[in-house]
Amino acid sequence: MVGSVRSSRRWTSWLVSPASAAVAMSVAGWLLHATTSWLAAMGWLGAAPLLLTAMLFALGYFILNTVQITVIPHLKKNEPVRLSSLMGNFSWVGITYAASSLIAGLLYLTFKNVGLGVLVAGVPIIVMLLSMLHIYFRKRELDDASNRVRVEAAEREAEQAARHVRELQASEQRFHSAFFNASIGMALLSTGGRVLQVNPALCTLVGQDESSITGRQFTEIVYPEDAPRLAQRLLPSEQGDAERSVEVRCVHPSGREVWMSIHTGFFEDGSVSEPCLILQAQDITARRQAEAQLQHIAYHDSLTGLVNRARFRECLARAIERARGKSGRAFAVMYLDFDRFKLINDTQGHSVGDKFLIAATQRIMQQVRPHDVVGRLGGDEFAILIENIDGDATAIAMADRLQTSLCQPYIVDGVEVNSSASIGITLSDEGYQTPDEVLRDADIAMYRAKSNGRAQHAMFDTALRAQVSDQVRLEFDLRTAIDTEQ
Repeated sequence: MVGSVRSSRRWTSWLVSPASAAVAMSVAGWLLHATTSWLAAMGWLGAAPLLLTAMLFALGYFILNTVQITVIPHLKKNEPVRLSSLMGNFSWVGITYAASSLIAGLLYLTFKNVGLGVLVAGVPIIVMLLSMLHIYFRKRELDDASNRVRVEAAEREAEQAARHVRELQASEQRFHSAFFNASIGMALLSTGGRVLQVNPALCTLVGQDESSITGRQFTEIVYPEDAPRLAQRLLPSEQGDAERSVEVRCVHPSGREVWMSIHTGFFEDGSVSEPCLILQAQDITARRQAEAQLQHIAYHDSLTGLVNRARFRECLARAIERARGKSGRAFAVMYLDFDRFKLINDTQGHSVGDKFLIAATQRIMQQVRPHDVVGRLGGDEFAILIENIDGDATAIAMADRLQTSLCQPYIVDGVEVNSSASIGITLSDEGYQTPDEVLRDADIAMYRAKSNGRAQHAMFDTALRAQVSDQVRLEFDLRTAIDTEQ
């Protein structure tokens, strides 16, 4: 009851808390006596079982009492009751209950053997526990006072926000009807980018009502990636540089991507007491989607959806630059060519060949890392760019996984199709300068893998390049000798 009076101002709490404690004490005490009587009857009531039983039912009393005094307020507020949260908030008290029961048991056992003098030794311990409880409840009182201060501050902030909204509503009378009836989105912003007023067209464009937009920074309405670029446009250094435009994406509640073309300029009106910006927003989503589709067509393979040769060369060029930089990010390129693919096309038809390539692409994507670049260079030739590697072990391990997966039979239109892949690998250690050099050496290594029996992988080295050059030179010399009858 003393604890209730100290922690609450409601008389109902002064009655409910002691009553719930009495119920919890009665239930826990009855169960404790019943258990100890049973243990005594069984001959098991030694010192250790007595102490453990006392601690167990002390925790039971704590849990029962805590649930009683905390569930009722939650039910009154129609809030869900989470026992884990309740135990987390009051676990410190539970530990105190268990420790108190342990000390009480020890005092009891010692009293039985020693006598009344043990209570003199136990007084300091009891005083220490009471002091700890006093400190705990004092801390709770301070926390409650701090919470009340925060609530009052939040209420003041809410009142200030409401007053600010009323001021904005009053200022709407200074705008002419064209602002609200315009077919394009318009907004009046402070020079710091805060939204003062918006028209219905802009609300429709961004999928939010006026109250959700007004008072916020306009940069909060766009994608976080586009916000810095928009903020740079919305904060001109001087009035002569205020009229700007930028294209950004809108955070639409439906989840779809909405592109806006934003134009800003200073708003000049004698009725406005401080400088403002007028913002116009046009929906350019259809244009952006068309551009993205054209971009995808230009840089991706229409059959597999992988990047094409041109796009792969761009990614490879950037990897070469990064490898030459201070970070020295090493990379590897794998050149894949499917064995017997021409036979599949000739015997099963190009339709089956295309479906085979699609299925093979899916298997390749399952074996590479998320940030690796996979491209189709043409026909049945594929390339994989692997960055951030420590050596050839990563590329070789991936090549083994790819060959194991690609050698498995394919079922295409109900027909079993078998194939494998020959893989050539080259590393950035060769000091490449251009993407063509990398692809050339990876291609050379791939042909070495084919000559080794197919379904193999081969690493490129400078000796292999010299060998290929000698073979090309020998072929040229033989053709010349035949033509000149030498």
